[in-house]
Amino acid sequence: MASLDSLRVRHYNAESKVVRVLDDEPVAIRIAYTGASTSAPVISIITATSLTLTTSLGATVFTFSTYTTLETLAAAITSGIGDGGLGAAGGGFEARILDAIPTQSTETDQLKVSAGLTGHTVNGETVYDVLSSTSKTFALVYRVAYDRNVGINRKLSAGHRVKLNGFNYNANVSAAEAGAVRIYEYSKSDGTTTLVWAATSVDSTGTAGSTAFDFSTAPFTASEGNEFIVMVMDTTSLTDNATNYLQVLYTRE
Repeated sequence: MASLDSLRVRHYNAESKVVRVLDDEPVAIRIAYTGASTSAPVISIITATSLTLTTSLGATVFTFSTYTTLETLAAAITSGIGDGGLGAAGGGFEARILDAIPTQSTETDQLKVSAGLTGHTVNGETVYDVLSSTSKTFALVYRVAYDRNVGINRKLSAGHRVKLNGFNYNANVSAAEAGAVRIYEYSKSDGTTTLVWAATSVDSTGTAGSTAFDFSTAPFTASEGNEFIVMVMDTTSLTDNATNYLQVLYTRE
């Protein structure tokens, strides 16, 4: 149990965040590389087929017919094992699922095609983002976490927690659907993802607007080290539209 002093420090150092996600912006898998390649890795995605990791040491292919979910794909990337056995790319890759639930499919074009992902820096760590195609996943998703790194600073989440203060969205779904607006809690200790809240969705019909949920007077509070996944989904369609968005308000403690 945290000491009274540590709880006070956590409270006074709390930081509020507001994040907005648009079409094709949810990060399905974030990848970092710390291997021995003499050149930057190239991570490419072929539509509905495979993901390839290429370094100066070689290339490793992960076919989506073998790694059918984000959970199995991320585990295989981290282990360095591709379809051909020990990865020719030499290992050193680590993958983390972010704006998705682990069971999301890798097939049916659900991951955005890329000839080579562009690396960018998050808290001093170079990462490569595999994005979801929201018109194929039928979902806008954001993971509320103390950090969104892959390897760097991951241990810092211990002793910290997040609070979900609310969210609003606009989504051009097929129709209103019961239980399609969801909050999951991800347990870092055992890797489980549990649905903790749900509501009926609202179809924007492609026009500007907002559906809001305000929890500020009684925020959803995750257990220490745990994370929330906020999702607006549909079982039939989510049509790309300039008015689509998911905006999440949360606090890091």
